Amino acid sequence: MHARILERLDFSQVRDEIGDRGLATRADAPATGESDVRYAKLIPMNDPEQEIEQAGGFIVATGARIITLQWRPNDSYWRVHAFGDYLRPEDLPPTR
Repeated sequence: MHARILERLDFSQVRDEIGDRGLATRADAPATGESDVRYAKLIPMNDPEQEIEQAGGFIVATGARIITLQWRPNDSYWRVHAFGDYLRPEDLPPTR
């Protein structure tokens, strides 16, 4: 799955794709350390046999979808930029 830029995506598709997934415990910073980017994971909740592992402090789950957020300091909020897979920090627009 690729990250899809939300400005180009119908939000009803996002709702349908979220389905029975639930938000993982926290939004993680990228491995490269950017303080203005976070990744929130939506993991499947309907499968009692679902295996969820913690690897290096990160939750890994089959079927997860990723929400990419970026802090907007001028507006003081986190903006959702993509849904599906990780959107790399260098692919996000400048924050200022």
